[in-house]
Amino acid sequence: VQYCCSNNNNNNKSGEEEKIIISSDKVNQLLFEAEYENGQNLSDVNVLLEIGKTLGIKDENDLAMYLALDKGKEQVQKDIAIGRQRYQISGVPHFIISSSDDDDDDQDRQSFSGAQKPKTFLSIFEALLAEE
Repeated sequence: VQYCCSNNNNNNKSGEEEKIIISSDKVNQLLFEAEYENGQNLSDVNVLLEIGKTLGIKDENDLAMYLALDKGKEQVQKDIAIGRQRYQISGVPHFIISSSDDDDDDQDRQSFSGAQKPKTFLSIFEALLAEE
Protein backbone atom coordinates (compact mmCIF):
# COMPACT_ATOMS: atom_id res chain seq x y z
CA VAL A 1 0.00 0.00 0.00
CA GLN A 2 1.35 3.40 -0.90
CA TYR A 3 0.21 6.54 0.82
CA CYS A 4 1.37 9.96 -0.36
CA CYS A 5 1.43 12.71 2.16
CA SER A 6 2.96 16.12 2.72
CA ASN A 7 6.60 15.82 3.57
CA ASN A 8 6.94 16.99 7.15
CA ASN A 9 10.56 15.96 7.28
CA ASN A 10 12.60 18.91 8.52
CA ASN A 11 15.50 17.82 6.30
CA ASN A 12 13.47 18.34 3.15
CA LYS A 13 11.73 21.68 2.80
CA SER A 14 10.82 21.21 -0.86
CA GLY A 15 7.12 20.70 -0.11
CA GLU A 16 7.10 17.56 -2.26
CA GLU A 17 4.85 14.71 -1.31
CA GLU A 18 6.47 11.82 0.48
CA LYS A 19 5.46 8.25 -0.33
CA ILE A 20 5.08 6.01 2.66
CA ILE A 21 5.02 2.29 1.89
CA ILE A 22 2.94 0.29 4.36
CA SER A 23 2.57 -3.49 4.41
CA SER A 24 -0.83 -4.42 3.00
CA ASP A 25 -0.81 -7.39 5.39
CA LYS A 26 -0.57 -5.00 8.34
CA VAL A 27 -3.29 -2.72 6.94
CA ASN A 28 -5.59 -5.69 6.36
CA GLN A 29 -4.89 -7.02 9.86
CA LEU A 30 -5.73 -3.70 11.51
CA LEU A 31 -8.87 -3.20 9.41
CA PHE A 32 -10.02 -6.74 10.23
CA GLU A 33 -9.36 -6.28 13.95
CA ALA A 34 -11.15 -2.93 14.00
CA GLU A 35 -14.28 -4.24 12.31
CA TYR A 36 -14.59 -7.83 13.44
CA GLU A 37 -12.85 -7.91 16.79
CA ASN A 38 -13.58 -4.42 18.08
CA GLY A 39 -16.91 -3.80 16.31
CA GLN A 40 -15.75 -0.48 14.89
CA ASN A 41 -17.29 1.16 11.82
CA LEU A 42 -14.71 1.40 9.01
CA SER A 43 -16.65 4.22 7.36
CA ASP A 44 -15.95 6.35 10.45
CA VAL A 45 -13.01 8.61 9.57
CA ASN A 46 -11.88 8.69 13.20
CA VAL A 47 -11.48 4.90 13.16
CA LEU A 48 -9.37 5.14 9.99
CA LEU A 49 -7.29 7.97 11.47
CA GLU A 50 -6.55 5.83 14.52
CA ILE A 51 -5.52 2.93 12.27
CA GLY A 52 -3.32 5.33 10.31
CA LYS A 53 -1.63 6.44 13.51
CA THR A 54 -0.99 2.80 14.43
CA LEU A 55 0.59 2.30 11.00
CA GLY A 56 3.01 5.16 11.61
CA ILE A 57 1.35 7.97 9.68
CA LYS A 58 2.33 11.02 11.68
CA ASP A 59 0.29 13.81 10.09
CA GLU A 60 -3.32 13.13 11.10
CA ASN A 61 -4.61 16.25 9.30
CA ASP A 62 -2.97 15.18 6.06
CA LEU A 63 -4.47 11.69 6.33
CA ALA A 64 -7.89 13.21 7.04
CA MET A 65 -7.59 15.31 3.86
CA TYR A 66 -6.39 12.26 1.91
CA LEU A 67 -9.51 10.38 2.99
CA ALA A 68 -11.89 13.31 2.50
CA LEU A 69 -10.63 14.01 -1.02
CA ASP A 70 -10.52 10.34 -2.09
CA LYS A 71 -6.91 10.80 -3.21
CA GLY A 72 -6.32 7.05 -3.55
CA LYS A 73 -9.55 6.40 -5.47
CA GLU A 74 -8.01 6.71 -8.94
CA GLN A 75 -5.27 4.17 -8.15
CA VAL A 76 -7.80 1.73 -6.65
CA GLN A 77 -10.00 2.02 -9.75
CA LYS A 78 -6.92 1.44 -11.95
CA ASP A 79 -5.96 -1.67 -9.93
CA ILE A 80 -9.53 -3.01 -10.18
CA ALA A 81 -9.53 -2.49 -13.96
CA ILE A 82 -6.21 -4.35 -14.28
CA GLY A 83 -7.57 -7.21 -12.18
CA ARG A 84 -10.69 -7.46 -14.28
CA GLN A 85 -8.80 -7.32 -17.57
CA ARG A 86 -5.73 -9.41 -16.77
CA TYR A 87 -7.18 -11.98 -14.36
CA GLN A 88 -10.92 -11.84 -15.20
CA ILE A 89 -11.70 -10.94 -11.59
CA SER A 90 -15.43 -10.39 -11.24
CA GLY A 91 -15.96 -10.87 -7.51
CA VAL A 92 -14.42 -11.69 -4.18
CA PRO A 93 -12.83 -13.74 -2.95
CA HIS A 94 -10.57 -14.25 -5.95
CA PHE A 95 -7.35 -16.23 -5.71
CA ILE A 96 -4.26 -16.01 -7.89
CA ILE A 97 -1.65 -18.63 -7.12
CA SER A 98 1.72 -18.86 -8.84
CA SER A 99 5.14 -20.28 -8.06
CA SER A 100 6.78 -17.34 -9.82
CA ASP A 101 7.53 -13.91 -8.35
CA ASP A 102 7.38 -12.46 -11.86
CA ASP A 103 4.05 -10.63 -12.35
CA ASP A 104 4.44 -10.99 -16.12
CA ASP A 105 4.87 -14.78 -15.97
CA ASP A 106 1.43 -16.24 -16.65
CA GLN A 107 2.79 -19.72 -17.38
CA ASP A 108 2.03 -21.39 -14.05
CA ARG A 109 -0.61 -19.03 -12.69
CA GLN A 110 -3.85 -20.47 -11.35
CA SER A 111 -6.74 -18.05 -10.93
CA PHE A 112 -10.21 -18.80 -9.58
CA SER A 113 -13.11 -17.14 -7.79
CA GLY A 114 -15.27 -18.08 -4.89
CA ALA A 115 -14.87 -20.05 -1.71
CA GLN A 116 -12.92 -23.24 -2.28
CA LYS A 117 -12.40 -26.45 -0.39
CA PRO A 118 -8.96 -26.98 1.15
CA LYS A 119 -8.31 -29.89 -1.23
CA THR A 120 -8.65 -27.48 -4.18
CA PHE A 121 -5.78 -25.39 -2.83
CA LEU A 122 -3.77 -28.48 -1.98
CA SER A 123 -4.06 -29.88 -5.50
CA ILE A 124 -2.97 -26.53 -6.99
CA PHE A 125 0.02 -26.28 -4.63
CA GLU A 126 1.02 -29.88 -5.42
CA ALA A 127 0.77 -29.22 -9.19
CA LEU A 128 2.91 -26.10 -8.91
CA LEU A 129 5.51 -27.95 -6.84
CA ALA A 130 5.62 -30.77 -9.39
CA GLU A 131 6.38 -28.26 -12.16
CA GLU A 132 9.46 -26.91 -10.35
